Amino acid sequence: MNRPKTFAKAIVLGIDGLDPVLCRRLMAAGRLPHLARLAATGRFAALATANPAQSPVAWTCLATGANPGQHGIFDFIVRAPGTYLPRLSLTRPGPGGQPQPAYTCETFFEVVAKAGLPVTAVRWPVTYPPAFAGVTTLAGLGAPDVKGRLGNYVHYAEEAGAAGGGAASSCRCAWPTVGPW
Repeated sequence: MNRPKTFAKAIVLGIDGLDPVLCRRLMAAGRLPHLARLAATGRFAALATANPAQSPVAWTCLATGANPGQHGIFDFIVRAPGTYLPRLSLTRPGPGGQPQPAYTCETFFEVVAKAGLPVTAVRWPVTYPPAFAGVTTLAGLGAPDVKGRLGNYVHYAEEAGAAGGGAASSCRCAWPTVGPW
């Protein structure tokens, strides 16, 4: 008799630049009730960051378990050795100028997918273009939008009414207008 695989679901929720001490204080004061509920029913842990403490470096270290010397992301920018011209380190140029993933180290997404478990990575930084075998990916920082910009940010509010929105109990997402470009 074939029995279906059973497994516990897991969510890795990372918030870029979050101060865990401030977060714990706000949860205890009742200012982050939904996050407090998640922390109480799961696991909430502060992580040490990478050196240098920059988003592409830190998120790539977390995704791969490798240090910058292994995965090759050291900064937001990298220079071309022959010309010293800078480019963003969020992708690598590939054949015909097509973007390639910034790193070649295996991610924990891929390890879990190889084990036969379903994996979805949503807005994880430095995951453009999505190239993770068996992983459903909605790329985060480094994915171009329809205007060709990289890494637009989203503002989440606990209560839409408090943030100037309509309904008082729904989540409000605001896409900020950025620059004249």
